Amino acid sequence: MENTCSWFRPESYREDVQTGAAIKDENEKRHLYRNLASAAESGWDFSIRWFADNANLASIETTNIIPVDLNAFICYNLHILGNLHNVVGNARKSATWISEYIKFRDQFQKVFWVDNEKGWFDFNLRTKQHNTAFYASIAAPLFTQCYEPLSTSKADDLYNKLEETGVFSFSGGLPMSMQKQSTQQWDFPNGWPPLNHMMIEGLRKCDDPRMQQKAYVLAEKWILANYKVFQADKAMWEKYDVVATKPRIGGGGEYEVQLTYYLFQPGFGWTNGVALDLLITYGDRLSTVSATTASQERSSSESNKCFTALLIITVISSFMYSHIL
Repeated sequence: MENTCSWFRPESYREDVQTGAAIKDENEKRHLYRNLASAAESGWDFSIRWFADNANLASIETTNIIPVDLNAFICYNLHILGNLHNVVGNARKSATWISEYIKFRDQFQKVFWVDNEKGWFDFNLRTKQHNTAFYASIAAPLFTQCYEPLSTSKADDLYNKLEETGVFSFSGGLPMSMQKQSTQQWDFPNGWPPLNHMMIEGLRKCDDPRMQQKAYVLAEKWILANYKVFQADKAMWEKYDVVATKPRIGGGGEYEVQLTYYLFQPGFGWTNGVALDLLITYGDRLSTVSATTASQERSSSESNKCFTALLIITVISSFMYSHIL
């Protein structure tokens, strides 16, 4: 993926200049800036996922990488366009877009699915290899269902692979990677709302009861972590440390979360949105008992309803609070 910008990011001028300070050749420096801008455009600013040496930001090579999640979204949009044309009664255009979707979906599998690794992975144009390390972007094709409906074995294989890697085992949700050496914000131990939501929804939409139950467990972990942190900080954060024994705000990366900002706007858009959607989906099942002890103890139905109502009030109040101020 490539951003045509060949200069530093206006919003991160200082950071980009510092990252490229050791590079003397102007063409190389502009290439670095282009890769930094492309990674920022992806939303994953930053992750070892983009680094050639798996360590240093200056080795970033985003423009050499064909990302699995971006292409899964393109696949999804083709399907959506076909469905929308069908809804408005344009059968010809609907058929055209659905045909494009099917062709794209088939090519998607050829490019990104790695059979012996049982998953969809980024492809590096420089090395001509897939990056088979775990990144939460692997959830995107599951979420968009960019695979042949009858090929349920792919989803099943992926689920088994993820269980083996241990990414479902953390108390606060799904980490963005298992790159424990990373200091970047889109890596371990951080979990971000959109990717946790994609994994939950992707599993929920599968026919396998194991996956549907895992979706619920992950949703419960995420909601409880959000709630506990809100109780402590009075804020819904953009990201969370999902590995910590006690849920807390996530860190790392090129900027620190501005705590004073949250004094005036204690909510965060996608965090609130994911929480509300999960409450709509699972609100009748959620309980104040954590996922790890849920099998030993369950709250009453009335307690569950009160807990759900309190969470909804908490999220909505974070919107209202900023307007009142």
